[in-house]
Amino acid sequence: MLDVGPSEFRDLLLLKLFSLIDESRRYLSAVSSIEIESSAALEEFEDTCNENNSKWENEIRHRVETIFDCTCKELEEKYDGARLVRAHSPYADDELKCTILFRLFAITIPDFGYDARTGVIMDHLRLMLRISKELYVRDVERNMAEQIKNGYLSEQQDLNAQSTLNGRLRKRLLIGLGAVTGGVALGVTAGFAAPVVIPFFGSLLGLSAGAAFLTGTTATAIFVVVFGAGGAGLASYKVERRYQDINSFHFRPVTSQDQMRVAVGISGWITEDADIYRPWMGLAVPGVDLFVLEVEKESFKTLGSALSNLIRTSAVGYAASELLKTTALATAMAALSWPVTVLQAGSLIDNPWSVCVNIAEKSGLVLADAIRKRVHGHRPITLAGHSLGALVIFTCLRELAKDPDINMGVIENVALFGLPEVIFPLEDWVRMRMLVAGRFVHCYSRNDWVLRFLYRSTALTSADIAGLNPISVTGIENVNMSNFVKGHLEYAEKTAEMLEMFNL
Repeated sequence: MLDVGPSEFRDLLLLKLFSLIDESRRYLSAVSSIEIESSAALEEFEDTCNENNSKWENEIRHRVETIFDCTCKELEEKYDGARLVRAHSPYADDELKCTILFRLFAITIPDFGYDARTGVIMDHLRLMLRISKELYVRDVERNMAEQIKNGYLSEQQDLNAQSTLNGRLRKRLLIGLGAVTGGVALGVTAGFAAPVVIPFFGSLLGLSAGAAFLTGTTATAIFVVVFGAGGAGLASYKVERRYQDINSFHFRPVTSQDQMRVAVGISGWITEDADIYRPWMGLAVPGVDLFVLEVEKESFKTLGSALSNLIRTSAVGYAASELLKTTALATAMAALSWPVTVLQAGSLIDNPWSVCVNIAEKSGLVLADAIRKRVHGHRPITLAGHSLGALVIFTCLRELAKDPDINMGVIENVALFGLPEVIFPLEDWVRMRMLVAGRFVHCYSRNDWVLRFLYRSTALTSADIAGLNPISVTGIENVNMSNFVKGHLEYAEKTAEMLEMFNL
């Protein structure tokens, strides 16, 4: 067995990192389906994604080789294919593992912020090293967040101490640093403060002279890139006038802020205010800033009441359950197939459902706008939604896929529960999957008679609806919840439990 000391362990870990970078397309963009004949437009989309990924991969590889003063080829020759020793080396303790991971993490942040692709690879390394999520969050991600914030505050104090400067010079200095009253207004690629003698990340990594990519990386600049201008993030987002049909659109914070990852949960209907928050507590895990999206609350309450009344009508529930036992799935959506009692009760839900579908689709465009502008900063973001909340996310991803070159590396994970949308064209799913760096979970239930009923006036069959079927696209995790979710309203009740099961 290879004699592994601290330096050898570090080298072998770097070899594994290089391997993950080489294999990253398998995690990030190896999305295809035997049912799909690629169109020219899809091939162009894939080429754009692959080119973007290549640029990111090459830059990360260059940074690692520069900081650690080694190349992948040199390490391969030195260790001749040796495998990383996990628990066998007395030097491979958690402190050493987290120290190396912290340095690797810090290298990736200048210019990119915390890219979702970095998050996926760091998670692979963490699992391979058998480091608990709690320890990783504490010693790597949370440590990084605190270093950035403390460095930013220190720089701002130094700036404020220069009170003897005359007004004009002081104003120019403040503008140069992007400081404004109450926060920072720096662009992602412009307005960085002048480099200090030892740039922030060079100092953080213990370097007396930073590499080119560390030049000018002050804590103020890094703070703005990672957490967004002023650090206010999603809670401060204002809907643009062009989305004037949406009168109420708010990101409500649930957990403490300034963590290194972000999650947004979106409910598809509500009967009380608690329904906005309750389903998404499964996303409240260490290291994540959790938000819920509140959109047109009163309209979604009206829909929630209509759905509840429909389900609670005993005659309707009995008729629907009997229908499921006697009618083939392919024909159960036709209006003439439904008993009169179901149709009569259902007439009360059609209008609020149509109104909220329209709101959800428009809200998806607004959500895409917020993400495109990096209002949450440059941090990996996880999106989860049930029913019309899933439709908001679906619309958002489809919009982001229109410009993959600037939207790669933003979305980490996606979870859709009971999506009320058609499956075809599958090309849309391929594009969306390629944007997601991590997991794309699609939950459906064949027992969802409410979802079938809502499409009764269309020419669609149940085989066309995403919330009733798997999606035949590689890289999408299809989860059949038919034995767990007996009806559409149960998604709201069981989403938190399902999220814990999926460990997103």
